[in-house]
Order: sequence, then structure tokens, then C-alpha cells
Amino acid sequence: MRERKLEQTEAYIEARDGEVLDRYIGPSITMARIRVSGSLLKTLLAVEAVATIDQPPQPDVTTSEAYDLTLENVPPLNGIAADAPLIGILDSGINAHPFLDDILVGSIGVPARLGTADDFGHGTRVGGVRRIR
Repeated sequence: MRERKLEQTEAYIEARDGEVLDRYIGPSITMARIRVSGSLLKTLLAVEAVATIDQPPQPDVTTSEAYDLTLENVPPLNGIAADAPLIGILDSGINAHPFLDDILVGSIGVPARLGTADDFGHGTRVGGVRRIR
């Protein structure tokens, strides 16, 4: 039943110049990633079978705010619970940083000759996501 309803919805989207990018039918949820115009989005919001529509995530801090941030004016860091899950991040490396001192368990380079330094700055930023309230 859910697959048929999704197929009907996808056909409707495509007939109105929308694009279905991806789909998932799980045991308790059916989702589709789509690209549509604003008017088609408004129409889809009125479809009874559509429970929610999420737009692409937006960063909660602007680049200019991040560049203006210095260690002297940093908001309080989020505390880390003793039973917090361990999360592994695969990225370009990680550098020593005061925001990461108490949460970084370790880092490796693969292959080892690459070392663990974050020459591009990306891995260090990813490693600290959501640490500041």
C-alpha cells in the first residue's frame, strides 16, 4: 500500500516537472528526497499521506560569526556525559584545539605516513560540531 502511494506521489511530482532524487520504504516509514518548485511543495503539503516535509538543513551559525569568535568570548562548551556514545569521524585529520581537548579519544592516519595533522582544517571543524551551545 505504501509503495503504491509513493509511486503515485512520485508520478505526480515528475508530471509537474519535479524531480525524485531518492526514496526509502522501511518497516514503519516511507520517505522520498525530491526537488520541486515552491508551488508544487505547497500542493504536496495538502496531501493527506504526506506527514512532514523537511527542507535541506541550514547551518545555525553564520561564517562571519564563526570568524569573529575568539577564545576570550566563547560561549560555554556543552558538557560531556560519562555515558556519552563514542563517535568515530573519518575526515582530513584533526589538530590540537582547546575545544577538543577533553573529548578526543584518539586519531590515526591511514596510511600512517600521512600523519594525523589536519592540513585543510576541515576535520577539526567537523570534530567540534555542536560542542558550543
